[in-house]
Amino acid sequence: MPKAHSRKVIRQTAKRKLSTLVKPAKHAETQRLTPAQCKAIYAFMLVSTVVVIAGLIWACTPFSVTINGEAKTANKFTSLTQLCLENSDAASGDLIAVDGSPLMPGAGELFSATINGTELEESQVASYVIQAEDSIVFSKGKDTTEPYVVSDVQEVAPKLEHVGTVGSVSYIEQWPYAGKTEKRTGLFSGKTAEVEVQPVQNARLVTKNIHPQNGEKLVALTFDDGPSQYTERYLDILDQFGAHATFFELGSESEKLPQISKEVQERGMEVGTHTYGHELASKLSPEALQDTLKKGIDVLSNEGISTSMLRPPYGDFTLSTWLHNGGILSSAITWTNDSKDWKKPGVDAIVQNALANITNGSIILMHDGGGDREQDLQALPQILQALSDEGYKVVTVSELLKSDPSIPKEVAEGTATMPEDATWPTELS
Repeated sequence: MPKAHSRKVIRQTAKRKLSTLVKPAKHAETQRLTPAQCKAIYAFMLVSTVVVIAGLIWACTPFSVTINGEAKTANKFTSLTQLCLENSDAASGDLIAVDGSPLMPGAGELFSATINGTELEESQVASYVIQAEDSIVFSKGKDTTEPYVVSDVQEVAPKLEHVGTVGSVSYIEQWPYAGKTEKRTGLFSGKTAEVEVQPVQNARLVTKNIHPQNGEKLVALTFDDGPSQYTERYLDILDQFGAHATFFELGSESEKLPQISKEVQERGMEVGTHTYGHELASKLSPEALQDTLKKGIDVLSNEGISTSMLRPPYGDFTLSTWLHNGGILSSAITWTNDSKDWKKPGVDAIVQNALANITNGSIILMHDGGGDREQDLQALPQILQALSDEGYKVVTVSELLKSDPSIPKEVAEGTATMPEDATWPTELS
């Protein structure tokens, strides 16, 4: 059989087999829409077209805006960039080197836009949709700093600032925080600069006398060196006159009479610390000073009494001592009126000393422990009666401090503590 004939037979056989495997698909039946459906689709398309056209007309309708103080027109499709180019000469900011010197003019942020008194972030400029009656102010864009690498990060220690020189009350008005600087090297300019990335905040110590601002005549009464065998008798006398007082207690004595310390507070009085062992603070090393302060405060804390208010023994607490206290204290309270009861000068002398030149905001010093206090117990009712006759209210130190709104609340309450992330200074400003 000729080859051409063989190939023809093979092709015909293949076609027959293929035709048996592939069956022609049935034609899909065409479903026609009903007249009602056609009307509904037409109505929907018509309404949609009307809405779109109305929206376009609304968006393109000009409305009034104010640009840099002048009345202008705009519409919803007007961009802030277009408005700026057409109505303002505000330029882009500059690119500056790490040391602040000019690098590339006009390569900083775009113009700045303030809308109705609020400045937009650069990322908001492109997306802002202008509204009718907007008041828009365009100004030069912000300068930006070139890219840089950071090295040599340094901490900047805070210092102790002192405000005021004379007064019976010293307190921490502002807690200290360390600052931080870093060395930056510009990737474009190659210049270097030391930059403050976290500002330092000094401790601020204020010394002053208190001048109550609430219209009342207030005098603070204080007792040192307790608790003692006399404390409860003092409390009874104070109760008789409706008076309050602050007892600055020694940790060593409070350990012996913990229940008395609790009773002082329970009966409406205030308890502050007088150190642990009555040491002269200015003669102590920083370590020894902090030890006696902590021990005195811890003894009271164990008795449920919280305080960071100190009556320094002998009134001795210098600026150097403040530096050495390590941030343990929030206030140090001395006095304006010394009864000199520690001399045992007699009842009349104690009364006269306590009341000499008494004035609104005075702080009277008396003693609870440290010796025989029978003269004090006889003098106290006379002192309280004289103050009452003069219209004075006898209060705790905290009550007196609260009458001065410039003193931070927690400091006035005698319970303020240095924040954990604060850094106590070792130098005076």
